[in-house]
Amino acid sequence: MLISMSVSSVEAQTPSYYYNSATGGNYIPFGMHISTSWQKWQGHYGPGAFTGAFPGNITKVYFMRAANTGGTTYQNFGVYIGQSSSNTVSTSSWYTPVTQALYASSFTVPSGNNGTWFEIPLTTPVYYNPNQMLIIQVCASGIIGGTGFPMRDGGPAPGTPAPNVGRLYGGGSGCATTAPSGSTTNYHANFGFDIAPATPDNAGISELLSPVAFCAGTEDIKVKLVNLGTNTLNNVTIDWTFNGVPQPTINWTTPLASFADATVTLGTKTFTAGTPYTLVAWTSSPNGQQDTFTANDTLTATLQPSLSGTFTIGGASPDYATFADAVNDLNAYGVCGPVVFNVRSGAYNENIGLQNVVGTSAINTITFQSESGNRADVQVTHGASNTGDNFVLSFGGATFVTFRNMTMTSTSTSYARVVDMGSSTDCTVESCDLIAPTVGTTSNYCAVVYGYGSNNHRSTINNCNVRNGSYGIYFGGSSNTNTQDYCVVTNNEITNSYYTAYYSYYQGFETFADNVINLGPGYSYMYLTFFYYGHDASIERNQWFGSGRNYAYGIYFYYQNYYVPGNTRFVNN
Repeated sequence: MLISMSVSSVEAQTPSYYYNSATGGNYIPFGMHISTSWQKWQGHYGPGAFTGAFPGNITKVYFMRAANTGGTTYQNFGVYIGQSSSNTVSTSSWYTPVTQALYASSFTVPSGNNGTWFEIPLTTPVYYNPNQMLIIQVCASGIIGGTGFPMRDGGPAPGTPAPNVGRLYGGGSGCATTAPSGSTTNYHANFGFDIAPATPDNAGISELLSPVAFCAGTEDIKVKLVNLGTNTLNNVTIDWTFNGVPQPTINWTTPLASFADATVTLGTKTFTAGTPYTLVAWTSSPNGQQDTFTANDTLTATLQPSLSGTFTIGGASPDYATFADAVNDLNAYGVCGPVVFNVRSGAYNENIGLQNVVGTSAINTITFQSESGNRADVQVTHGASNTGDNFVLSFGGATFVTFRNMTMTSTSTSYARVVDMGSSTDCTVESCDLIAPTVGTTSNYCAVVYGYGSNNHRSTINNCNVRNGSYGIYFGGSSNTNTQDYCVVTNNEITNSYYTAYYSYYQGFETFADNVINLGPGYSYMYLTFFYYGHDASIERNQWFGSGRNYAYGIYFYYQNYYVPGNTRFVNN
């Protein structure tokens, strides 16, 4: 399912009401290309932080650039607003509840200069009480155009009383990220808004509730009705169209308190696989009165069944011409059953950026594989130019995805990652050639396979040829007690790594078995493999070969089973 909105921000004048004390810059969240753990941000502003603001509906929000920027387009972009009578926010969970004020499948922030505001118009204005703490949340699943930018940030705590936490941030699953991974106490972004006075009688359709991530067939269509007026909503008219055809009017007569919401079932429709459907629903005549504020009346959505079954990529008459086309549908519509993409033989000059695909599970898996079964027949090549596109394949926040029987090549000597695990779990690369250029750096920007800090549990690299780069495979968890667990690296041949073939950091219960490692000239200190701060590893039947350097370590263990007690097997190597 996709709520199909393509929205653009505009270059803005100064907002009507604003906080403008920050002088620093920070890439969270608008620079989420640097890290998938920056996809969701929540800022907190105390009562009185916005001089002159009065009770009313916030119609636009504003942020300030901290650098000269080009245009940037975000995928699955959302803005949420909440309020609290308390100034206390937990550092381990997002503040809730927050109201969805904007959702767009793509949202573009235009180019602009350092120190200038940009505005984000809200599709659902949200009521603001200046005597309460304001919570503003911005999130997206990734960047699909441009390179991201920093916003002006780092100001002192505003409001009386000031909130105890300035910001929360996290990522991996875009707006669906369940818990923050970081927080900062006195660190506030320059932020502002415009207000329209609250009216006595005002209603709107704010959200599509169902169907979401659904298979082809018959589904109920449900939306959220919101009373945005100061009076109790005793009655309102709801009209809707489906693919442009008017549908029966609904006369709502159940009392709804001010700023409360209710679920309304519009009707039932049949959906065909691969076919988009347009829904428009709107309110009128709240309490029999003219609605004088219509900006929040209408919801427009495009619905399409999720994917299930077997599809082709490339070649003659494919289902999808490119990987990007297939991934866009996965990210937009999700899956409702197992999905297989058979990739036709050929050269694909692109990089592949997955996100958190709705509907995946141990049963509803996604597989990309060479149709011929020969890894040499599918060649995926990309030359990254910065940290934001430093991957041939990025799993993002995906789960239960496998790539099999293809060759992936990075051509950049500065940003040479071939596979970036992102914040994924349960993902596999199998029977692939993963090739980076020969480099002369120890930077992990040139690791052939990279996954660090996000706990990519149950990741598997099996039966692959891993060539060149600074590191062959660079895997690591969050900390020495919060480890990345049950990863499997087996049956691989890892050659010509400049620094080390396998770098394992903060991992628990990993399996490293039946691999062949062969390193020649490179960094003066040869480390064939690192095992740092891990526990309960199984290291069996591997072969190590090294030559041509000044100093050499074969297998380097450091504090293994120390912070988390356990037993590591090192057998038959």
